[in-house]
Amino acid sequence: MVSKFSLQKFYGSDEDIRFWTGFPSHSSLLYFIDHFVLPNAMKIKYWSTHYRVDEEDGLHDRDRCGPRRSLRPEEELFLTLIKLRRGSANEDLAERFNISSSHVSRIFITWVNFLYRLLTTIDIWMSHKKVKRMLPQSFKGLYDDVIVVLDCTEMECERPSDLELQAATYSSYKSRNTVKGLVGISPNGIPTFVSDAMEGSVSDNDITVKSGLLEKLPKGCAIMADRGWTNKDALARQGVRLVTPSFLMGKKQFDLPSLVESVAIARVRIHVERCMGRIKQWKILKHTLPLTEWRIINHI
Repeated sequence: MVSKFSLQKFYGSDEDIRFWTGFPSHSSLLYFIDHFVLPNAMKIKYWSTHYRVDEEDGLHDRDRCGPRRSLRPEEELFLTLIKLRRGSANEDLAERFNISSSHVSRIFITWVNFLYRLLTTIDIWMSHKKVKRMLPQSFKGLYDDVIVVLDCTEMECERPSDLELQAATYSSYKSRNTVKGLVGISPNGIPTFVSDAMEGSVSDNDITVKSGLLEKLPKGCAIMADRGWTNKDALARQGVRLVTPSFLMGKKQFDLPSLVESVAIARVRIHVERCMGRIKQWKILKHTLPLTEWRIINHI
């Protein structure tokens, strides 16, 4: 019987692994560790107060620096996944793993950088041909050309002391300081695009342009979005159709065609809402982002 809080304690328990890490099963987590983590673990450069991992170069070939590690690589990964999935405080993790809070912080920043560099080598974008092959029945007929469904999500951040940054991060929609990201989801509910995080004041239209998403869109396709997207003409010049619910535009009620289309869009967007709900199960996204983690928000 393993009493210490560790990955070994939950060996073989899919339910516990899902709860603590978000991986669907214990075997899938072990596969990830054996085939992705351990073959690259010796390349990790540990963050410390004397050396910070360059956000553009999270993997290094030099020997690891800092104090001797008290946890094995797979346990450090386990700690990092718990913080991402459960939003656990450093003090809580320090108590569970019998290390200091500052050590938890070093491990988390190090592994978030490492995982970012490792996983962004995987291209998650889906071709129009593949999207059409997996198109749900609810999209067929009206929205056969939709390649991606867009949604923006915001994460509250600490209020910066700099007045210009305060204004830049203030979200009129959330009425607080936030960072904002654009998520693209295939019609069958699989995330295929994640933008860099931007200031909360950025509009949905602007974040779409700045994210680089438009360069991925082939002519003749369509994107589906909510009412916040209004750049239909700009997209049309690129040969891309924008599908959004109708506005009332001063009318007391929708005419029948607009009403039918708005209902149809709402019905098919349920796949996106479910996907966004799964993303928000990573509770670190529900916590206020401390300014000390500002530089790694994209990595998170």
